Amino acid sequence: LGYTATILYSKRLSEAGLTPLSSLAVRYFLMVVLCWALVGLSDNPGLREAVLPGAVVAVIGVGLTNYLGQVGIRYVEPITASLLDTLAPVCAFLIQLFDGRLRPSGLTLACVVGITALVGAGVLVRSRHERRLDTMPEPVPVVVPFGTAAQPDVCAA
Repeated sequence: LGYTATILYSKRLSEAGLTPLSSLAVRYFLMVVLCWALVGLSDNPGLREAVLPGAVVAVIGVGLTNYLGQVGIRYVEPITASLLDTLAPVCAFLIQLFDGRLRPSGLTLACVVGITALVGAGVLVRSRHERRLDTMPEPVPVVVPFGTAAQPDVCAA
């Protein structure tokens, strides 16, 4: 529910003319304040060592991907953006291949392939539906004369 609201809100910000950077600033200002408050209340001794790796993940994994998403949402409908965002497991699986500590499993690969197939099917169905709507002729308005059986004369009573 929160993810769907974020996509719809992002689309509204884009349609309102905000640049992707402005949209991200509006969307994440409160989150930054909340996170720093939670970090300040934490007494985790390993927190200092985690700041640099956390910053790298924040910039690449959150900031860059959300910026690109905000740029892209300008050109597509929210449902298409949602479908494309579900391809994140593909990226995670591919990154996992370069980490010697992790072993990719057959089940993970099967699930990633399944998700990718479902996303592809969703995009294909949506594309066909939009193409069909574009080729449909405009409906012709039916004009019914005043005072006929279909449109009774209200002054006749």
